[in-house]
Amino acid sequence: MVLMHLTGIHILTFQYCNCEQSQRTNNLGQLLGNKWYPATTVDPSTCATFKALETFRLLNVVGNVTVHNFIDVLERKTDPVRVETVPDRYKAFWADVAATKPGGLTVACWACPHDGKNLPQGWGAWSHNTGGYNKNIPDH
Repeated sequence: MVLMHLTGIHILTFQYCNCEQSQRTNNLGQLLGNKWYPATTVDPSTCATFKALETFRLLNVVGNVTVHNFIDVLERKTDPVRVETVPDRYKAFWADVAATKPGGLTVACWACPHDGKNLPQGWGAWSHNTGGYNKNIPDH
């Protein structure tokens, strides 16, 4: 298991608990219970701690830090002189994103008018004078 934490990127020997109490939750639940967020939901081999994710979120929002820069910092904290090989988690992270079709991660705005979804049929034929929908902004 590769774990990304604020102290760096660590390779750990990891085994899921198989005791009677752990039978109530699956492997994914065990990871989340330990505050490790898995990179995939099927047989995860990489996780990030909740603290690392929260720190990245704050740095991204406030300091405009990119994923690439954040992971580079974790790699440098793991091996400051770059003597050893550190697992490249950036490539693993973007592999899932690159496989996504264009527009596959977008969510349609519920407030914007979408033909056939949240506009009545024939709305474009209505005139401004009849009180219906109009394609143009009315003059006031």
